[in-house]
Amino acid sequence: MARSTPSNESAAAAALPRAETAPQPVAEKERIVSIEALRGFALPGILYMNIQAFSMVSAAYMNPTVYGDLHGANYAVWLAGQLFADLKFMSIFSMLFGAGIFLMTSRVEASGRRPAALHYRRMGWLTLFGLLHGSLLWCKSQSKMQSTEAAGSRKCRNVCRRPAA
Repeated sequence: MARSTPSNESAAAAALPRAETAPQPVAEKERIVSIEALRGFALPGILYMNIQAFSMVSAAYMNPTVYGDLHGANYAVWLAGQLFADLKFMSIFSMLFGAGIFLMTSRVEASGRRPAALHYRRMGWLTLFGLLHGSLLWCKSQSKMQSTEAAGSRKCRNVCRRPAA
C-alpha cells in the first residue's frame, strides 16, 4: 500500500480537473473605499451634465445662447458646468472603469484562472446593453425630436411662402 505524502497529494490535486467557480462580487469588506467614494462623486457630475444636455436642444450644450438668454443665473449655471463638470466626470468614470477591469482581472488571475473569457463576456454584455440603449432609447427620442423639428420648419416655410395680402 502506497503511503500518501504531501508531494503525492499535490501532484494528484494538480492532475484533477479544477472545478470552475462562477465569479462572485467582491465582499463588502474587500471593497476599496476610495474608489467607491470617487464613483459616488462622479455620478452626480455626469447627471448634472446630462440634465443640462437633455433639457435643451443639442446645439445649446456648447452655445447656450441658442436656447435663450445667457444672463444672471443662466450664465452662472452654464459656466459652472463648463468649468467644473463638462468632460471631467466622464474622465473620472472612465478611469474607474479601467481600474475595475484591472482589479477584476487581477483577482481572477490570483485564483489561477485566465481572465480573458470573463472579460470578453462582460464586455459583450456591456456592448449589448449599450446597443439596446442606443437603438431603443436614444434613436427613438432623436427621431421624435427630428420629426418635431421637421414639422416646425415646414410650418415656418409655409408661413414665409404666403403671398403678402
